[in-house]
Amino acid sequence: MSDYHRFLLKDIELGLDETPIVLPPVLCAQAVYLNCFSIINVLVNPEKKMRGLINQMPCIWGITDEVIGRIINTKKFQFLFKTEEALNKVLSRGPWLFADWMIVTKRWDATLTEDNLKMVQLWVQIKGIPPHYLSRAIIEFIGDTLAQVVDVKFEDSLILTDCVWVLVNYYIDNPLLFKHNYQFGIGEIFTLSFLYDRLKNFLPFVWNVDT
Repeated sequence: MSDYHRFLLKDIELGLDETPIVLPPVLCAQAVYLNCFSIINVLVNPEKKMRGLINQMPCIWGITDEVIGRIINTKKFQFLFKTEEALNKVLSRGPWLFADWMIVTKRWDATLTEDNLKMVQLWVQIKGIPPHYLSRAIIEFIGDTLAQVVDVKFEDSLILTDCVWVLVNYYIDNPLLFKHNYQFGIGEIFTLSFLYDRLKNFLPFVWNVDT
């Protein structure tokens, strides 16, 4: 068959109006179980080569014998782990980079959506909060102006008060904020700065410095 005829056939919809073919539940359950220890990944820079990533990431993780990589499409890929321990080891040490570009890494489950695959957890250092306004509630409020706060690293006995940390769920399509003015009291406006831990490259046009 010529390439031309293959091109014509690829969009034929014969059969779509027929009754769906039901797969045996046992086979479906087995397949889900075989894929339960897996992560779905998205490269922030889709121009990077998937095959190189599939080959190199297990070496970077140090678990070459415990994981298998698969390319799902031009943007997504999957890693299957032999054990949950190996999977959790990778997730706990993220976020991960490939060729200095961020990889969004999520454990697979049936509820995983495209929006989930655009979310990455980042620790953000906040600098510049006036000492007399330093509290967990203030830190969490400021963190929420960046992204959804997951955790706050702050203790009342903190010695170094110039900077505090928040863990946020960051949506990679949103601009990164590095500086911003905040009004605490009447006439009290302070410039806060934000440092993103282990951040290399998001897409360059999403970087934003607001003074």
